[in-house]
Amino acid sequence: MYLKKNIIEDIPIETIDLIGEDEKIIAQLGYELEQAYIRSQVIETVKVYREDKKALAAINTTAREKGDWKYKVAEWELKNGKYHKYDRYVPLAWWIPVKELEEKGITPIGEEEAIEIRKKRSCAGHKAAATAKKRDEEVNDELGMPPGSKTGKWLRRGEISEEQAERIAEKCSHRHEETDYDNLLKSGVDKETARDLIEE
Repeated sequence: MYLKKNIIEDIPIETIDLIGEDEKIIAQLGYELEQAYIRSQVIETVKVYREDKKALAAINTTAREKGDWKYKVAEWELKNGKYHKYDRYVPLAWWIPVKELEEKGITPIGEEEAIEIRKKRSCAGHKAAATAKKRDEEVNDELGMPPGSKTGKWLRRGEISEEQAERIAEKCSHRHEETDYDNLLKSGVDKETARDLIEE
């Protein structure tokens, strides 16, 4: 009767003397040692949310040093297809060993704080989008483009020059005012086909 070395090698016990003991006692001691070893291998983890920039920065540093992102995802968030072709899931939080955070002197934020930060960022994002859209429409108005045209956004972002924007505006004005383009759209013809028809 013996105990496997890998069960007891890391347990701080000064002396283990099993000589002369009853097999039942030996088996019980072996079980207790095995359970103690299993408990010693359990790693305490905590959720670190996507909004916790400080904690994530520290984790990323550790991951780069080790060349591996080993942390498991704790929560997923569903993103709809507004800006992408398909709905998709993105990580919202990860399980991070408490010891790693303590070594870096970091206390992760809780769920309530993460949700509050998320709401503020979402609100700020909506305001920024609304402001950008308003500026795009102002540029469209200056060019004589219809509301919703992408030309104003392209010009404001520097993706096209003023000369290019003016040429687009002239072409657009000609299309709407001097051709049957609008009537074709009203009759159910798609934009691409309508443009091909008026250019024939």
